[in-house]
Amino acid sequence: MLWDVLDGTALAPGAAFFSALVNHLAVALGVHYVFVAECTDQSHTRVRTLAFWNRDALAENIEFDLDGTPCEAVINGQECCYTHDLQARFPRDPGLADLGAQSYLGVPLIGTSGEILGHLAVLDIAPMAQDDARALA
Repeated sequence: MLWDVLDGTALAPGAAFFSALVNHLAVALGVHYVFVAECTDQSHTRVRTLAFWNRDALAENIEFDLDGTPCEAVINGQECCYTHDLQARFPRDPGLADLGAQSYLGVPLIGTSGEILGHLAVLDIAPMAQDDARALA
């Protein structure tokens, strides 16, 4: 699986890399949504997607507040995995209901000097098996 993702992204230049990454990750993992986002403010309260895979195609990039989202802890440096009941755990995040998201895995993207630049998130409309979650994290 990793080789497929690497093959699909290795030659993508600049910003096209992020589009190729979310596409190949979604296909390789069999999930509906993948996005990579960057922090838009110094206090790390908002992010903007650099690429957003939505079911079967790239979607328009979005910007959103992190308060009350599963992404909030990720931007604070934690790897986070919620294998089920995502909407119930984060009722203040209307985007999860809009997507029908039930599971989530997020990892921070950390710069060479240790600062958090953004995050990568994988979401699906089905629960995630515990074994799958461990393998992805």
